[in-house]
Amino acid sequence: DSIELSRRFALAGVDLVDASSGGNSSAPIPVAPGYQADLAARVRAEADVPTATVGMIWTGELAEDLLNKGCADAVMVGRAALRDT
Repeated sequence: DSIELSRRFALAGVDLVDASSGGNSSAPIPVAPGYQADLAARVRAEADVPTATVGMIWTGELAEDLLNKGCADAVMVGRAALRDT
């Protein structure tokens, strides 16, 4: 359980949890921009630890929106930072 593990991490002194399914879930997860934000929001609220979100966050506007909604404390960007546009 991601939430319980995140609680244990917080007790051990972890500063930030990157909440992501890692593309490894037995349940089908609908994939869309910001699709991991719901998991991050749950971890943040229920584990009481600063949390980062990921998942097709391709624009600064989406990142800012997720932060403003309180979904996470940080947004991690991968592919969008590597894209040559």
